[in-house]
Amino acid sequence: MYERFTDRARKVMQLANQEAQRFNHEYIGTEHILLGLVQEGSGVAANVLTNLDVDLRKIRREIEKVVQHGPDTVMTDRLPQTPRAKRVIEYAILEARQLDHNYIGTEHLLLGLLREGDGVAGQVLMNLGLKLDTVRELVLNLLGGAGDPREVRSRAVPVRTSGQVNPLVLRLLTEIYRIPILDSHSHIDPHAPAARSFDDILGYHYYTELAHSAGLDAQRVGSDVPPADRVAAVGQFLPALENTVQYAWLFEIARTFFGFEGEELRAGDMPLLAERAAQVTARPEWAAQVLQVSGIEKIVLTNDFDDPLEGFDTGRYVPCLRTDDLVFRLDDRATVERLNRATGASVGDCASLAAALRRLFEHFKQHGARACAISLPPDFEPLPVTRGEVEPPLGGILAGRSVTADERRTVERYVFWTLAGLCADFALPFDLMIGVRRRVYRAGVHQGQDLFDQRTSLYQYRELFNAFPRVKFPVSVLSSGQNQELVSYAWIFPNVLTHGHWWYSNVPAYIEPDLRARLLALPCTKQLGYYSDAYRLEFILPKFNMYRRVLAAILAQDYVIGRGWSEERAVALAQRVLHDNVRSVFGL
Repeated sequence: MYERFTDRARKVMQLANQEAQRFNHEYIGTEHILLGLVQEGSGVAANVLTNLDVDLRKIRREIEKVVQHGPDTVMTDRLPQTPRAKRVIEYAILEARQLDHNYIGTEHLLLGLLREGDGVAGQVLMNLGLKLDTVRELVLNLLGGAGDPREVRSRAVPVRTSGQVNPLVLRLLTEIYRIPILDSHSHIDPHAPAARSFDDILGYHYYTELAHSAGLDAQRVGSDVPPADRVAAVGQFLPALENTVQYAWLFEIARTFFGFEGEELRAGDMPLLAERAAQVTARPEWAAQVLQVSGIEKIVLTNDFDDPLEGFDTGRYVPCLRTDDLVFRLDDRATVERLNRATGASVGDCASLAAALRRLFEHFKQHGARACAISLPPDFEPLPVTRGEVEPPLGGILAGRSVTADERRTVERYVFWTLAGLCADFALPFDLMIGVRRRVYRAGVHQGQDLFDQRTSLYQYRELFNAFPRVKFPVSVLSSGQNQELVSYAWIFPNVLTHGHWWYSNVPAYIEPDLRARLLALPCTKQLGYYSDAYRLEFILPKFNMYRRVLAAILAQDYVIGRGWSEERAVALAQRVLHDNVRSVFGL
């Protein structure tokens, strides 16, 4: 009977036998199987219950309220199953068959308990708010639709609600999980998109900068530190980070992709995780597996302007022309040399610069580019500049002469304005990331030195938005406090769109009010819901799932309950914001 049972499912049945003996029962009933699932604690079934905010300890308490201990100690090692317990096994096998699974896991036993329904276990679970169809849907999401949980186990994340399970939020979230991911802004390297070690995950700047903030010496996570030592150093500070959303991403990555089964991540777990990551990331199909499990359709990149755009699938990894160097580092001779090599030009004046920039756009467009992007400092104000105004300072820069700050700003404005015009000519959206102040904390870790500066205003961009009505400007702001201004500009300007929740505003406490304001104030076609800003594929799923949970809760409260919308209508709005608008604006 148990030859198709996973190791965890077999363990559950062994524990069920032990639970029956603990109660001095001469049989294994449904209640003992449920207690076995609870005691096993790390399989898919336990994850489902945790995701539904069901306290595993409460299950035991509820069973012990209704199940009495037998009078005598049971000496038999292997106890028989009650008819209801046998039906649970039969239903578990049937559920596995219906889900096209070739194994019986803990999740199928849980479904069997609910399907049987009349036993003690079924009654306890239903009293806790669980329904068979809801649990089956979540099982499918946890398994990514198919496959053995011993490999990559999760496409969903814990659904945390206060008190009992909120079935409305869960139903909406289950449908939102089905929406494929179109990631409209990332830093993925298409030649090495997935992690190649656990250091590629824990060495991500979110963790090194938080650990450094909590007291870790920055030198212990420097680029010259061996990866194992860097992982160990950050791992020591995980207890200080466990309250953060970044830790939640890490925990989900560890469970989903690297088979972690514990309840918390600690320094002692790092060697095993590093070993497991080394094994799975070495597989040739690893990136494809992460894409499949995460449900990712396409990812928009941020390519250097001199990227040849060769050697990768531009249908999956969509090129985007990143222009920061062209605008703000043209006074570096290396930038000009890169531009000349990339375009075959010899930039020496306004005309040759404009021609070189056009060749870049032609190259990117021919290779499937769908956007242009730039990160902008808080004091930048784009304004039109004539050739007569820019020729002298541009000539000075190209000749290697020193120029004043005002002259440098004139050149920056000229280049930026030229780029906006090319976006109009080539029908590309211009993705604006506004407000970052670089190298504020100069002693910080790599990529942990930049901060937002609230002394910026979209009023600085009024001339740009007015001058290029045919260019769509997806706008990201670093500060949640600036969201109202962004909403107002997207409210009035047809070509301004809200775009994701960037960097320091990318935590649920800021996403919730910002997203609610956008949903309630703007046309649904003006909103690009979320992007990952990720450097490795493994980060995309937990980041999107964080946003999905916030979105589901808002749709439930403000639209289904608040306005009487149908659930289908609410999910259609989620589809529009998360997927359809991205596809339309970026031409995906």
